[in-house]
Amino acid sequence: MNESDGDVLDRLAAGTPAGRTVRPEDIARAVAWLASTDAALVHGVTLAVDGGISTTRAL
Repeated sequence: MNESDGDVLDRLAAGTPAGRTVRPEDIARAVAWLASTDAALVHGVTLAVDGGISTTRAL
């Protein structure tokens, strides 16, 4: 039996700490923050905007 794309995304989302997939506005907020003076001292890091999935399993 083949799973639909929606079923796969739902299953993946349920396994994340956030309990949902990342939305475009989540990425936009991270980019806006990085471009702001609030992030002026943030250098040389990778910001994973992934709902926590990278902390729970190997990608």
